Parts: sequence; structure tokens; C-alpha cells
Amino acid sequence: MSTMYPNGTSFLKENMSLIATDKAKVLEEKWKKLEDDEAALMVKRLDLIAEHYKLVVDAMRVSYQVMSCLLNSDELS
Repeated sequence: MSTMYPNGTSFLKENMSLIATDKAKVLEEKWKKLEDDEAALMVKRLDLIAEHYKLVVDAMRVSYQVMSCLLNSDELS
């Protein structure tokens, strides 16, 4: 296992074979669950970012439309 993990966990994962098999299996399951949880959190974060961008872009469009209408009405006066 040469994958690099944050906070020095690559050292821990590379030396998993030093731990009793049953305990190593439990640890590996915990690592996998943590990685799954982190991936799910990243998806939630990206969903929130996408939602935020959409609201900002929608607000900008409305703002530009209002400004365009105001500029056009000034030109007509």
C-alpha cells in the first residue's frame, strides 16, 4: 500500500501487516468507511457550491436585465 494519505497515515497503512490480522481487518474497514464518508462529504460540498453559484449567476442575470432596462429607458427619455 504505497498510497499517500494525509497526516502520515501512509506509514500506518504500509505497516498494517505488523498488527494482528483480526485487528488489521477492523482498522481497514474503519479506513474504508472514513474514506467513503469523506467522499460523501465532498459530494455534499460540491452540491452546495453548485447551488451557491447558480443563485449568484441567477441574481447577476436579473441585475443585468434591470440595468439594461434602466439604460434603455434613459435613452428613450
